[in-house]
Amino acid sequence: MTQLQPQFTVKMQLVTPEMAQQWLAAMPYEMQRDVQPHHVNQLAEAMERDQFVPATSIYVAHFQGNQFLLDGQHRLSAI
Repeated sequence: MTQLQPQFTVKMQLVTPEMAQQWLAAMPYEMQRDVQPHHVNQLAEAMERDQFVPATSIYVAHFQGNQFLLDGQHRLSAI
């Protein structure tokens, strides 16, 4: 039996509000926790004050032709 090797791609990209909304809509993941508006507001306020770490990771998985947002929905919602 052939064992698959995981493949990782790392990319640094500036995410616009439009991109963030597209990613949230296009990459649902049913195991993702519910969005907490209070946390989104805290992140948005930190971004406005330039206190947000700009190189924070957002994790997307590619599986069987689909993309899933695994981590980053609160950050994307705050943009």
